[in-house]
Amino acid sequence: MLEGPDGCGKTNHSDLLNEKINKSGIKSIVYHHSKPTVSNSYLAYFNQRKEVYKSFIESDDDVLVLDRGFYSSMVYSVAAHAKLNLRAVEFDKTTYNKVPEVVEEINYLTSIKNLFFNILVINCQDHLLNDRLTKRGEEVLDIDHKMRYFYRSELNGLPSLENLYDLDPYVFTAIYLNFTGQTKEEFSEHIMKYFNICHRWIKEYGDGEMFEQST
Repeated sequence: MLEGPDGCGKTNHSDLLNEKINKSGIKSIVYHHSKPTVSNSYLAYFNQRKEVYKSFIESDDDVLVLDRGFYSSMVYSVAAHAKLNLRAVEFDKTTYNKVPEVVEEINYLTSIKNLFFNILVINCQDHLLNDRLTKRGEEVLDIDHKMRYFYRSELNGLPSLENLYDLDPYVFTAIYLNFTGQTKEEFSEHIMKYFNICHRWIKEYGDGEMFEQST
């Protein structure tokens, strides 16, 4: 799963990663979400991904590259619950209720055998994110600032949310990749290097001869 705030480059780098994996001789497919057409976006996204998971498992592909996964739903839900006060984000865990659809997706994924997960979070500076959103004709909203906070915060960041949703650290752990002004190709190579490290690790310690299947 490639994760991160809007404008960090998930879509471009998902496509580039998928291309590089296939060129390396490993069968890979990429999935980009369509915009939900129903009010419950959490359920809509889960239903979309569930169909993708099923198709992937039934295929002979080794890798599924996801442009956003349930981590985005998790981050969006806490961001929507939080308050923004002079760019300071206030979040009360005691009044937050876990999203049932996110919990259902986590339970569904953990029930699948021989499915390995790599969650890569693209970390990017605010001014770059703002510039990219502006070029896309999108306004930078309060929800964008709050989501960036939860992707980055040492106090309430992804490790805290992983704990909040009772994620198994041996199954789901987010790894940060920092974009610091590299070219698109340089950063793409950085992502591919991480993929190769994960590939070698699963090949050596996983339950299958190669990846079995991995998102």
